[in-house]
Amino acid sequence: MIIQPYAPHLRDAVAQCYLDTRRHAFHWRPPHSMQLADFERDTADESLLVALADDGSVLGFAGVYPRENFVHHLYVRPEQQGHGVGSALLQACETRYSGRPTLKCYAANAQVLAFYRRHGWQPAGEGVDAEGHRWLRLQGPQPVVLFSTDCARLDREQVYHYLSRESYWAAGLPRDIFEASLQGSLVIGGYNADGEQLAFARVITDYATFAYLGDVFVTDSARSQGIGKALMRYIQLHPRLQNLRRFMLATADAHGLYAQFGFGALGKPERIMEKVEPAIYQRLAAERGQA
Repeated sequence: MIIQPYAPHLRDAVAQCYLDTRRHAFHWRPPHSMQLADFERDTADESLLVALADDGSVLGFAGVYPRENFVHHLYVRPEQQGHGVGSALLQACETRYSGRPTLKCYAANAQVLAFYRRHGWQPAGEGVDAEGHRWLRLQGPQPVVLFSTDCARLDREQVYHYLSRESYWAAGLPRDIFEASLQGSLVIGGYNADGEQLAFARVITDYATFAYLGDVFVTDSARSQGIGKALMRYIQLHPRLQNLRRFMLATADAHGLYAQFGFGALGKPERIMEKVEPAIYQRLAAERGQA
């Protein structure tokens, strides 16, 4: 199973999933009251994620209103329920949140309510729809980390300190080169609920065919909390980083993490060439009289 952002070529299959699953779940509604055309109307302006089987068939999908941190849809085909698809989609939704999430669920749908409660969602209100059916508002757990590509939000001093003084790959990085590198990249910051920066990465890309992931780190105090995996999920699901022909990175000690997201050793290393100056920052420092 893979989870990816929604794409137009999946419309018919996702719409059918939406129809089949609603007719199965909302047993109190007449089946004819739900139609295929409902999908586009009901998901307008949402950020959609789709779960696909290895053969490309649609297993389920989720829809989030990012500004409201509201999970509007999460549907798994009836025959696929109980196999972890819903949990994977719910976890992937975290890449769209900028705060604590909420959702609404019909009180009559006991199975779905139990699913959310197992994942730490708690009642936070209730109401009745136009047909008199009671619904509950649920609030999810506060995510450990929230991601943003807003470069202005970065704790620049923290990031520069780590890269230039603590990382093994950028020791001695000059400040002007650091600043230029941010301007030439898609930057990702990871923050806790108080706005403290916990993680960083940047992607050098043309947004069409190629990307290189670099300068990845999680602060020492935030390690062993799953933040590295959450960061990689965010990058993997970012809508501007889809359908790239090649996505590369280099690592000395995190092969196990990256392998979980599809990265592997070079398939044809004899075709890859590089020009490297490992001590370039030290040379620049000497030339600028900073040695």
